[in-house]
Amino acid sequence: MTEQNCTLPTGRFSRRKMLAGAGAATAAGAAAMVSTPGVAGAKTIPRHPSALPKPISGGVPLDPADPENSLIHWYLPGPTDAVSPILGLQGMGLDVEGSSITDFQGKVAFAIVSGEAVTNDNETLQVEFDVRVMQGRYIGEDGNEHNSIFAFL
Repeated sequence: MTEQNCTLPTGRFSRRKMLAGAGAATAAGAAAMVSTPGVAGAKTIPRHPSALPKPISGGVPLDPADPENSLIHWYLPGPTDAVSPILGLQGMGLDVEGSSITDFQGKVAFAIVSGEAVTNDNETLQVEFDVRVMQGRYIGEDGNEHNSIFAFL
């Protein structure tokens, strides 16, 4: 893995920038699910709302003026001198928790994806989003241990 430091101006983090990136990520994920053919014999996993994982305590406020109501339950792993190219998000250190689930034991994969997306009107948008995948065991809201895979876009 290579490490790259970005030195673009950071500017103020805005909800507009965050929503543009999140919207593109959601659209890409939805398109991938719709266009993916089903697998013969695939097992359907029942959804149990009481088995949902609990978020980590703390996190990053999206709006410094209103930290309590804009808290997102994740930290940004990465070198503290690295800044994402579009939103200007700064890494919080190499020992920062990558999972967004508390009482979790398993594997975590993490990436910041940045680039351009083209709309159906041929408009080019700058997009950047956080992608995380977690696979392992956790204690759910029901107090029981569960084993699952989660994706966070």
